[in-house]
Amino acid sequence: MSGVLYVIDGLQFGGGERGFLSLIQGALAAGWPVAVATHPAGRFAAEARALGAELRPLPLDRRHALGAVRRRRRWARTGPWAVVHSQGARADLVARLALAGVGGVSLVSTVQMPVDGFDVGPLRRAAYRRLDRLGRGRVDRFVVVSAALQRTLVSAWRLDPARVRLIPNGVAVDRTAPPRPAALRRLLGVESASAVVGAVGRLVRQKGFDTLLAALPALLARRPGTQLAVVGEGPERESLARLARARGVGEAVVFAGFRPDAPRLLPAFDVLAVPSRREGAPLVTLEAMAAGVPVVASAIPGIDEQITDGVEGLLVPPDDPPALAAALARVLDDRALAARLGEAGRRRVRAAYDVRDTVARTLALYHEVAGAPRAAVGPR
Repeated sequence: MSGVLYVIDGLQFGGGERGFLSLIQGALAAGWPVAVATHPAGRFAAEARALGAELRPLPLDRRHALGAVRRRRRWARTGPWAVVHSQGARADLVARLALAGVGGVSLVSTVQMPVDGFDVGPLRRAAYRRLDRLGRGRVDRFVVVSAALQRTLVSAWRLDPARVRLIPNGVAVDRTAPPRPAALRRLLGVESASAVVGAVGRLVRQKGFDTLLAALPALLARRPGTQLAVVGEGPERESLARLARARGVGEAVVFAGFRPDAPRLLPAFDVLAVPSRREGAPLVTLEAMAAGVPVVASAIPGIDEQITDGVEGLLVPPDDPPALAAALARVLDDRALAARLGEAGRRRVRAAYDVRDTVARTLALYHEVAGAPRAAVGPR
């Protein structure tokens, strides 16, 4: 059996990286030879190697970009790969350029977030947009993680619907009721709080953590002693800390930093806040739901496919601190509501977002595209 080569930047370690690790584990278990082309210094590389994947070091910064294409092209021609699967703007571009003119290898590209949603300045976004168009014709299948993304690729990108496959993100489903041990709170540096609101993600504007901090004074006025635990790192770290102090809530906020075990820590929260401005289909919402943790999130495309307002969680408009504060207080005040939302979330994940289904559907896609190898063509 020919194998699959995964290509990803790998310096960050978020939902996209965790999703790829699940695919790698599933492909290995199914008997596919697997290699991973990624930055060798990242946590993703270490996790992939621990699973048993062959590592192909591939730094994707500007200094190494041309060499990355050359190495990637050599691997594509000499490796036993029936499928190459890429994710992320730089990884996608390298994979498409490297496979230009290479026949007999199918290319799959996962889109977690369109380039128009990248949290960068307008000039850089325009550059990403132009580069993303380069070589789209070389991609055999685009995998999207939400119906909203599927509509974008078909309508805005004008792709053939047959080339766009919806395979939602999935998470491991634990059938036992998760605990909320105080030990987890201590790991996060949260002590003796009457309630804990959690927020998990990269500290960038897209995630809306500034909105959450703006909502915190009203929440504390209603629920004194509540603490907010922010798990993650990113360029907005210092500005968010300054904002917390300026709002007079600095002592109520714990910046716990990046935690590779963040999914395991979710039961420490009484409620998870996801105040994002843009998302593809966040993994952290599903992880919280699987753990039975109630979620208050922005009513934006992607999230509104995972959560029905008032059923598996509460949805509020993005950039609306009063609405966010009121929804968080409602969950913290009403334990019966919190339990009902948590249990409904667990049922929803079991029914629609089990990672075993995600892996099975992706492996079926590999067999589909590998069974119809393409001829050698250039980028379009």
